[in-house]
Amino acid sequence: MRIIITTMSMDAGGAEMHVYEIAKELASRGYEIMLISSGGRLADRLSSNHPLITVKKLILDKKSPFLLVSLLKLLYYILSFKPHLIHSHGRIPSAVSNIAAKISRLPLVATAHGVYKIFPGVSFLSSWGTKTTAVSDDIANYLILNYKIKKENIYIQKNGIDVSKFRKLSGSEYEVKRREVLDYLNIEEDKKIILSVSRLSSDAYHCVYELLEASTSLSERLKDSVLLIVGGGELLDDVKRQAAVINQSLDRDFIIILDHRDDIENFMTIADVFIGSARCAIEAAACGCPVIIAGGGNYLGRLTKSTFDECIETNFTARKRNGFDISKMVKDITSAKRGGFEDVMVEYINNNYSVRASCDSLLTAYNSAMRVKGKIKCSILGYYGCGNFGDDMLLSVISNNLRQKMPYLRIAASAGNSRLTNIKNVHFFQRYNPISILHSLASSKIIILGGGELLQDTTSSRSFYYYYLILRVASLLKKKIVLYSNGIGMLNKKKNIKRMAKLQNNICLAIIRDDGSYKRLYGYMPKFSDISYLSSDECLTIKYVSKTMSADRHRNNFCFIPKNIDGCQYDIFFRGMKKFIDDYSLNPIVIVADSIEDKEISKKSADALGGAKIVNASDIKELFNILSNSAVVVSSRLHGLIFSTITGTAPIAISNDNKIIEFMKQIEQGRYVMSPSEVSELNVINMLHNAFSDRLERNIITENALIVLKQITEKNSDLCAEQIKEAYQLNRNENL
Repeated sequence: MRIIITTMSMDAGGAEMHVYEIAKELASRGYEIMLISSGGRLADRLSSNHPLITVKKLILDKKSPFLLVSLLKLLYYILSFKPHLIHSHGRIPSAVSNIAAKISRLPLVATAHGVYKIFPGVSFLSSWGTKTTAVSDDIANYLILNYKIKKENIYIQKNGIDVSKFRKLSGSEYEVKRREVLDYLNIEEDKKIILSVSRLSSDAYHCVYELLEASTSLSERLKDSVLLIVGGGELLDDVKRQAAVINQSLDRDFIIILDHRDDIENFMTIADVFIGSARCAIEAAACGCPVIIAGGGNYLGRLTKSTFDECIETNFTARKRNGFDISKMVKDITSAKRGGFEDVMVEYINNNYSVRASCDSLLTAYNSAMRVKGKIKCSILGYYGCGNFGDDMLLSVISNNLRQKMPYLRIAASAGNSRLTNIKNVHFFQRYNPISILHSLASSKIIILGGGELLQDTTSSRSFYYYYLILRVASLLKKKIVLYSNGIGMLNKKKNIKRMAKLQNNICLAIIRDDGSYKRLYGYMPKFSDISYLSSDECLTIKYVSKTMSADRHRNNFCFIPKNIDGCQYDIFFRGMKKFIDDYSLNPIVIVADSIEDKEISKKSADALGGAKIVNASDIKELFNILSNSAVVVSSRLHGLIFSTITGTAPIAISNDNKIIEFMKQIEQGRYVMSPSEVSELNVINMLHNAFSDRLERNIITENALIVLKQITEKNSDLCAEQIKEAYQLNRNENL
């Protein structure tokens, strides 16, 4: 994955360090980064130390006519670098990046590091991207209120610090480090160090000048102390001048001024108290140093249990406060001691403010933006949005499993009616609209035939023609084709067999769900020896943990999942089931798996079973709860058998469908399949009785078979993800 990061400057400051640490972390995870800014020492450091980071220089730190030149150069970098996403920091870089992103049709993620003054009528000029990250909750609320950004489009990405550098030292480490720092500063061992670290510029100077004003009082109260101010910027010389005047008046070197440092952790680990805000305050707290939050002309005070929530909400700033209380600051500094709540904060920051945690949050925003506007896209074809719960669950499972490997993947799926599905983060196109189909094919590099037995002409040739024509168009467009957890049905017409053979040159991967389909595939497409895999239905990867662990737990449901089968003598079948249910005092439940096709047969079966409860399959948790509490599950639907198997209940099948026969063989329950031609009242009762009597043994056999099938099926998404990455020329080991 290639990412362009734009920001104002990379010299010194909290936002700059945020960008620096995130760029390093992304590069360490294998991402290629192009960092574009007006330059600075942090940019130079990244350029020289990280081979996956390319650094470019553009004017992005001030309003100027030259921004047009910067825009043109940015577009050139986009053409040459071919990023998958742009990430901007700061209002000027975001405005320029937004234009470039729209021209190049790339997703943009913008990060807000603070709150800004809004001038009437110009808020529309600010650009917050496809998705937005904010470093604290109050900034997120500010964006919602003032820029009308939807809450679901904002992600909290806390400042990430290097917790291996900023950490609390052990007793011996602390003593050694303190001695080194005191020797370097040339001060006595018993001195208390009051530390302030900040950028000494026009937008971040307040706290330092308040400390200078309070220095006389601090010197009098803490005679054995020094005030150490660290930071670079245009105000550094002025701060040095004022400090020299104060030291002269005190007749001692109370104030020590250091320019910007790259080793501030050495001072934070041994300081007795820190005064400042934002990132530096977080770093000091990670070192176990008592922290006083002050900045921006406002004062919050000691970071304690009582101020903790406000600090978290405002990114360790005092922006919710009004005014600076110098006298309280002096008292807080005087009373500050290490230990107690500081130790609690060390653990909290390690868990919540590490660079890794911050990067994980950022990647969530990246993935979301990529799913909206990214170019890494696949189209999935199947019988979705047509009222069949099993098929819709199949799409949900396939998309979720692919997203486990590629969270940024955009997925488009054909649907008869997208309102019938309950699947998030999938774009649906009308399965009978040629323009929608062609648009989705053209914008994808890989086409997936997602589960089901779609390539067959047993029921009719129309279904085969439909998928054949789409796949032929995909072949002409030079798209990769994947058969994902597919069944291959019978082809009875010679023309269809010839048509099937024409597809094999563009199929790059065939994952077949049963042995019968696997053999048929080889009969139709003999070239598949290297790219075909025998697997099982993708829905078997659904994770389910029973709330009741006992294998012989009490189950009192009789669950029937019907399908209208031609030639089945349902009246006889229902009589046999009704007698069995009455003999064992079971509670009959009828599951409607297809809200359109199974509605009538479900009502008929419920009436015949003595007014059984009818449940529409719409929630997988509810369905699993019913099945797991069923002594017997009878299904004419494949996914009814699969869901029953997942819950640990060995099912019974009434069907003559090859795919059902094959699945029952996979779970070693082939003898519990009854063909409609075999239906008689006695046969039904005997099969149900035998299945019920042997249910504990059958459940164990099925559970063991499920373990093996899961291990095989869980590889499906890995195989498919490799093809997607190859199609988009991504790194094979890449996993956002």
